[in-house]
Amino acid sequence: MLASQKNEITTMIHAENGDMIQWLTEKLETKGMVAPHYHALSRPPVVEMEATNRAIALAGLIKNPILFVHIGPPLAASNVRHAQTQGMPVYAETCPQYLNLTYDDLQKSHSPTCFENSKHVCSPSPPPGTSDHDELYMRSGLQNGTFTIFSSDHCPFRYDHPHGKPSGVLEDHVSMEGEQACEGEALQNLVSRKSGAFRFIPNGIPGVETRLPLLYTGGLATGRITPQKFVEISSTNPAKLYGLYPKKGALMPGPDADIVIWHPDKQFEPFSLTNTMLHHNVDCKFFFRLVAIRLTKSDTPYEGKKFVNWPRYTILRGKVIWAHGELKGKPYDGEYLRRGPSYFGTGLKSCRTDSRRTATWL
Repeated sequence: MLASQKNEITTMIHAENGDMIQWLTEKLETKGMVAPHYHALSRPPVVEMEATNRAIALAGLIKNPILFVHIGPPLAASNVRHAQTQGMPVYAETCPQYLNLTYDDLQKSHSPTCFENSKHVCSPSPPPGTSDHDELYMRSGLQNGTFTIFSSDHCPFRYDHPHGKPSGVLEDHVSMEGEQACEGEALQNLVSRKSGAFRFIPNGIPGVETRLPLLYTGGLATGRITPQKFVEISSTNPAKLYGLYPKKGALMPGPDADIVIWHPDKQFEPFSLTNTMLHHNVDCKFFFRLVAIRLTKSDTPYEGKKFVNWPRYTILRGKVIWAHGELKGKPYDGEYLRRGPSYFGTGLKSCRTDSRRTATWL
């Protein structure tokens, strides 16, 4: 953190107490509770609450700016808010999975082993119930500014690849006793018969393409957030936080003409999402062309969810690269941008001057 502070770097922190998780994981394993959905029980909200509190204390010692990534539970968000009200340079992001999914989504599949639920294993886990969604939206998160940015934590793993989600079976010696490592159809047959162990499942789910439509559907369309807040946390604040403002994140003369245009609400027919509508390279569409296998569930956690809007046009530096469901862009449309220091700086000046409270003498 001290090195980051001296180089004007905002330190990104994945805040979970690893000792708690390790201890709970071992206890679950002694009871034979190793199926994918038990992943959530190995990291209850308190592990994130403790870690955010400890990281804030460490950063506060030298007033180093920090960003907590993918905050899930309101307990952790409350720690962030408390630090912010003291003028500390503490920022946080949350993601769609913490506003749309719950522990119940880890138990959607009901095969004999339920290993298919590994597709929904991410870290931190989704909250225990929907009451956490309301808390993060309305009281301790997006509405009051606790969350500086809204991201996706897009981290997909394929279900038909030995280094993807099946690692939860292939690396579990109990499941692999008497079995051989395999690929293709044999791999799918293996994971359909074995429970695996959540300890070995790669943590992560896809989410970048559904990020903004989920925020529109669950936040903007329901009145939980304003249009201004929608733009702030999805565009303006990320540009400011990551040292790209005002070239990015501003709609005015001078900055890049990066614009997303949505359908008029009354002219858009709501629809239920399927994985085949998406463009990520995560199973299903690719896999079904190869073999007819028991891959019964989707590889988007939001399969079947109703969406009330979707981007109509995406414009990059004045060029239309997405229109009416079709990709118009091509490789090399992107442009390298050198980032500067965070626009948000290091917090309130009055919070940095007393060497008896913080180690400013460093």
